[in-house]
Amino acid sequence: MNLESSPRLFKLEGTKNDFLFYVPELDGQRDFSVQEIATLCDRRAGFGADGLVIAARKQNDVWFMDYRNADGTLAQMCGNAIRCMAHLLVSKGIIDLPVGQKMEIETRGGIREIQRIDQEHYRVEMGAALVSKHSYKVDIPGVKGTRRGIYVQMPNPHLVVEVSEEELSSAQLYLAESGRPSPTYNPPLPDGVNLELITYESSGIKTRVLERGVGETLSCGTGACAVAVAANLDNKEAVRVNLPGGTLIIGVREKEGKPDVAMTGPARLIGEVFPTV
Repeated sequence: MNLESSPRLFKLEGTKNDFLFYVPELDGQRDFSVQEIATLCDRRAGFGADGLVIAARKQNDVWFMDYRNADGTLAQMCGNAIRCMAHLLVSKGIIDLPVGQKMEIETRGGIREIQRIDQEHYRVEMGAALVSKHSYKVDIPGVKGTRRGIYVQMPNPHLVVEVSEEELSSAQLYLAESGRPSPTYNPPLPDGVNLELITYESSGIKTRVLERGVGETLSCGTGACAVAVAANLDNKEAVRVNLPGGTLIIGVREKEGKPDVAMTGPARLIGEVFPTV
C-alpha cells in the first residue's frame, strides 16, 4: 500500500493514555483486523498506542466511538479516548465546538455528553456507576496477602484495591498472557477486569492501573471514575485522581440512588501517521 492511498491515523493522548484514531469520513471506510490493530498499537512493531478508535459519523449525525484495546478486543467505553476523540474532531475542523459548548458521542456503553472547557480540556458526563455488593478478592504479585476489592462498572469492569505506598510501588502489574506473574481473582472474572491499586495522599488518590487487553497504562479514565466512586461512596465531593500520566478531576454525585460521575481532563493531538498494513 502506498502512502497516497493509505488511510491516515491520528495519534492523541490524554494524561499519557495514547490512542490511534481512524476517521472514515476523511479517508473512506476501512476495516481493521484484530492482528492489524495489535500490530499498529505495538510499541516496537507499530506506532505504539493503548488502543485504536474508529471515529465514525452515523446516519443520524451522531458520532460513534468504536474503541478497540491494544490487543484488538472490544471495550464498552474509554474515558480518556472519548476526550481525545472530541479534541480530534475539533482540532481538524470536522465539527465546530466553541469553548463552553457541548456535544454527544455514542459508545458501546451508551451516549456520553462532552463539554469543551478550554483549548485542551474537556468534561465528560460518564453516567451512573454500578457498585457490586459481592466480595471480590485478589492476589497481586509484589503485594503481601490476599486483598479485597470494590467492584465498579463504569461501564467497563473495575476492581479497586487499597494498598500502602510501598506496595503501590512494588506491585507487579502484568496480564496473564504476558507469561509473567499476574493478579489472580476469587471468584474468577471470566470477562476480565481493570485493576486499580490506590493509596491516599494529601493531593488526592494515587493510582496505578492494569487494563485488560492492554497491560499497565499510565492512565485510565473509566478507572479514575471507579476509584473516585469506590473511595467516596458516602462523600460526593470532586476527587483528584493522580495517575502516572497526570491528574483527572472526578466529580461524584447521587442521581436516582446511584453514583453519577463526571470526569475532566486534557487531550492533545500528537500528529498523523500513514500505516502500510
